[in-house]
Amino acid sequence: MLKIVDTGLVGPMPTSGGAYMPAVTPLPSGELIGTRFVASTLVAPDGRFEVFRSDDGGHTWTDPITP
Repeated sequence: MLKIVDTGLVGPMPTSGGAYMPAVTPLPSGELIGTRFVASTLVAPDGRFEVFRSDDGGHTWTDPITP
């Protein structure tokens, strides 16, 4: 069962375009790893995946990296 416990942004705001398909994965250490697809539109060729991390339950996030 999915339980919503809070609302807010997943990761820092992208510098351009929109963020699509966000996902958050909790790690055994308690850290959260977030991913998203960033592009001018959902199917644009300028798209890239970004990965970022939180060690405080999602209150703050690292700057994203593009693997």
